[in-house]
Amino acid sequence: MDSSAAEDVPSPAMAKGKRKRDKAEQVEKKTSKRHRSKSKLRASDAEAALSAKTEIDDTGVALVKTEIEEESDAEEQALVPATALAAGWKISEPMGGRLADIEPIFSQDEKYIILAYETSIQVYSTEDSLLVRRIPIAKPLRKRSKSHFKSSSAPRVLAAVPSLTEPQVVWVADDWQVIWKVNWETGEAAVHTKSGFKVSAMQAINPAGTKGQELLLTSENSAKGTSQLVAYATASGRADRYELNSCPGDIHMLRATADGCTVVGAMDARLLIAKLRLDKDSTDALVVSSETYVLDAPDDVCSLDVRLASRKTTSTPKKSKLKQNSGVAEASLVLDFVIGTVRGSIYVYNDVLSPLQKSGSIERIQPRQYHWHPRAVHSVKWSHDGEYFVSGGTENTLVLWQVDTGRREYLPHLSGCVNNIIVSPLGSSYAVTLDDNSAMVLSTSEMTPTTYISGLQSLVLSDKKKRDKAVRRVWKPVEQITRPLTAAINPREPTRLYLSVGNGQAAMSTDSTPSAASVQVFDFSTFQSLSKQPLARTNPTENNLTPKGYPVTEPWISHMSFSHQGDWLASVDEWQPPVRDLEPIAEDKHAAESLSQERKEIHLKFWKVGAEGIGQMELISRIDEAHFTTRPESILSLAASPRASLFSTVGADGKVRLWGPFSQQSSKTPANALVAKGQGVHAATETVEGWSCVQEIPLASNTSITEIEVDSADEPLNAKPSGASTFSDDGSTLFVAYGLPDEVVLYIIDASSGRIRNRVNQLVEGEVRSLQILGSCLIILAGSVVVYDVVEDTIRYNVTFDDPHPSLKLQMTQLAVDKRSKTFALAVPVFYKAEKPSYKKGVVSEVAVFTLEDDRPVLVQAIPNLVISLLPVPGSAGFVAIDSAAHVLAVIQATAINPLAAPLSDLQLDKVADHDDQDAMEVDDEDESNGNKLLLQLNGNSDAMDEDNDADEMEDMETYNAILVPEKLTQIFDGAPAFALPPIEDLFYQVSELISPKAVPSSA
Repeated sequence: MDSSAAEDVPSPAMAKGKRKRDKAEQVEKKTSKRHRSKSKLRASDAEAALSAKTEIDDTGVALVKTEIEEESDAEEQALVPATALAAGWKISEPMGGRLADIEPIFSQDEKYIILAYETSIQVYSTEDSLLVRRIPIAKPLRKRSKSHFKSSSAPRVLAAVPSLTEPQVVWVADDWQVIWKVNWETGEAAVHTKSGFKVSAMQAINPAGTKGQELLLTSENSAKGTSQLVAYATASGRADRYELNSCPGDIHMLRATADGCTVVGAMDARLLIAKLRLDKDSTDALVVSSETYVLDAPDDVCSLDVRLASRKTTSTPKKSKLKQNSGVAEASLVLDFVIGTVRGSIYVYNDVLSPLQKSGSIERIQPRQYHWHPRAVHSVKWSHDGEYFVSGGTENTLVLWQVDTGRREYLPHLSGCVNNIIVSPLGSSYAVTLDDNSAMVLSTSEMTPTTYISGLQSLVLSDKKKRDKAVRRVWKPVEQITRPLTAAINPREPTRLYLSVGNGQAAMSTDSTPSAASVQVFDFSTFQSLSKQPLARTNPTENNLTPKGYPVTEPWISHMSFSHQGDWLASVDEWQPPVRDLEPIAEDKHAAESLSQERKEIHLKFWKVGAEGIGQMELISRIDEAHFTTRPESILSLAASPRASLFSTVGADGKVRLWGPFSQQSSKTPANALVAKGQGVHAATETVEGWSCVQEIPLASNTSITEIEVDSADEPLNAKPSGASTFSDDGSTLFVAYGLPDEVVLYIIDASSGRIRNRVNQLVEGEVRSLQILGSCLIILAGSVVVYDVVEDTIRYNVTFDDPHPSLKLQMTQLAVDKRSKTFALAVPVFYKAEKPSYKKGVVSEVAVFTLEDDRPVLVQAIPNLVISLLPVPGSAGFVAIDSAAHVLAVIQATAINPLAAPLSDLQLDKVADHDDQDAMEVDDEDESNGNKLLLQLNGNSDAMDEDNDADEMEDMETYNAILVPEKLTQIFDGAPAFALPPIEDLFYQVSELISPKAVPSSA
């Protein structure tokens, strides 16, 4: 390919090539090397990918360069408009997301709770936990810089606080230095002002003397490593900026008293106390100043709360009356605050301002210490009466403290670490956000949850600083996602996603490898988490640390697959003891690694799914060491037959095993017999279900590949076999790709007899990542993507990755096939820094959709996050992508009818006035006949409509009958999965356009 031409247009991350196999070679030899030429196209960095996407947004046309190789033609170039390629496919807006580390907000009547996500504000009902409104924080109308492109495609929310004067308003600050005024009742978000620097903390205050004018107090980090307190006016049409104090360090937390006159900030191991003063200048303009004090804290502060308390006095009523008569003013309110530190201690300060104002000495301030948390206290909050405070941290436990006695009450075994706690305006509830991307509302009286909200709980990439960053640990948290997310969709319930998760981000991102021992069931139709169940061994304790301070490692689920009817789930979980734990009993590190491999635990489990997918799954069979040699071997692939209850596994021992169910009569245990006797059942036997190996198919000779790798001079000593498998559409044939890198062999196996029908050598190069069947073709993801026609024994085309680090790129490349639309999709990571590529925060992905007939993708689009899972949707045409920010994206075929831009909030469906009920009843009878006509027409009952149509034609000759084409309705309702459909009002308007088309203008 001409390099000069390639420099004109940003090239995509994937190159295409196509070459058919020689006909004579097919007849001569079935098992032979596939000769093909690979087209190479330099891998684009993320700037090129995103700039190509920007050209589409700005100009409407972007050119994507492709390369096609025909059998008898030389290489040629083609410039194809991306808009033409993507005309039939589109990627939806991101749904869901990750909860930001920001305190939730209650409405004044406590009927709603407002949660701040990374890129949006979402409003939920506390009555039924359902989403009421999602308000995205959009890009401001200004040119985006390169740094903004690299950080995210949308602004990231940094702070959100409720307005004190307008209950329907929430103030939001983002990382693009913009402060937004968000009306959560109407869904409107307007830019209020632009901050001078990046906002690290924000608080709304309404001090006396402002005549009801609210002020926003922010802490902004300057480029010189200092923090500055800045106040912004919030009056309509004004955004006055008042610069207050500057101090070295980062003020990462701000809390204000109820009267708005005192603000307390936390910066490392210091506390900043500011007394605000409001004056008027000669022009009657507001002047804001402050008097500040700096107080040293016993330890680094990671949580803070303040309150105004009544002064406790021991004077008699007679003395108090004498003081009042003598004109002596006695302060009735004092400042109390409580802080949580990084090492678990909690300190309560009482009446702080009095000693500072009198003598300016801090030695007289002695806090009271409370200690239970072994690690950082993430959040601490006062009760309304000040008699209690509640705290939470990494122990998955909520602790209620009595201030006077230090007595504690616990709410243990939460689903994740506590991030934030707030008390409702009426004091009847606590709102708690957890680090597993969930939030709940608890009643203060019974400590029982009344509201539960949860998003996807998969591991996410984040650049947020840890709250206990000042404490040095013996281990380092996981900073990269190096393996795809294990996920599956139940074919019986296509809207339910099963994904492997852990007990929160803190538990998953500890030590060298993330843990994921549980499965979360997430419903796309309601966008709610239905359940969470452990599939492997877990450690639900308050402190999962070893005596040496290392985290206790948990297994991770490597494979999941449903049976064809969705009534069985097969899972594979693996666990390996850390090498550091075995070094004391081993001779050296190499011996410790070998001992760790020998003690590796691999379990194949079969779970019975409920009739409607509701409730906990039942474990029926557990097979230990399903594949083994002299030690347990990893299971490389798990596949389910599309026609029978049959699963296949490919192991590193070079064998394929088929697993089938069995049932047998077994004697009841004494306990079960006693229960049956009490129920009047006299049968002494019961039917027992289970799973067992029904066939074993060796792929190599008696010597396993794991033994060959040590003696082979061509392969490195650490080379490991890779494998993947899939069934044909009728379930009669099993395809297995297995072998060492550059020695992968494709095996075609009769699933009924276990006989190997054919072997295809040197079809692919590199480690096999995935193998999928689509029609008569096999899609193989290895060092490149190969589309191999099994019937014609030809390679239709391949997709290669020209990248300096191909193995690293393929590590997170995803492949999925959609049998309904006869397409397959690829999600390929794109690195910004080609010299130091890594899967840290900032890596993005490109999603491309291909057909079997053409090597040119029908869709190529960049996604601003790393795609960690890509799945087809059973029964629908499209794919589901999950990214590293807990977003769900639908890759679907675009419909011909454009949806109407009428958001639900504009219709005000949640604000039906009582006086409108009577009007609705009056027009109900009139609309009933029209509704019946609509139903009849949709059902195709044209006879019942003839009489009415004749009357309509007599009344108005310009009214035309609607002719409904079934294909049009199919495009509207079946063009996407249920969870990716447009809002209900958009569907209504689309059907209305079919029924009531626009009148055709007359020729006159």
